[in-house]
Amino acid sequence: MSKYLEKCEVMYLDYCNNFLTTSYFAEYYKISERTARYIIEVGRIEHSNNTTINTVYDSVMSNTEVDLT
Repeated sequence: MSKYLEKCEVMYLDYCNNFLTTSYFAEYYKISERTARYIIEVGRIEHSNNTTINTVYDSVMSNTEVDLT
C-alpha cells in the first residue's frame, strides 16, 4: 500500500471516529472541503479493500469459505 493511500485511510478513520461534519474535518486539517471529501472517499475505498483482503486471508488461513458478494 502506498503511503498516500495509507494516510487517506488513517484520515478516513479519524473522520469516522472524531468528526461530525466534513467542514469541521477540513477546518481541522486546514484543507478545502473538496479535498476533505476526496480524502474521505479514497480512505473509505482503501479501508474497504483492506477489510476484504483481510477477510479472504483469514478465510484461507483457517480453511473456511468466505462469501465475497
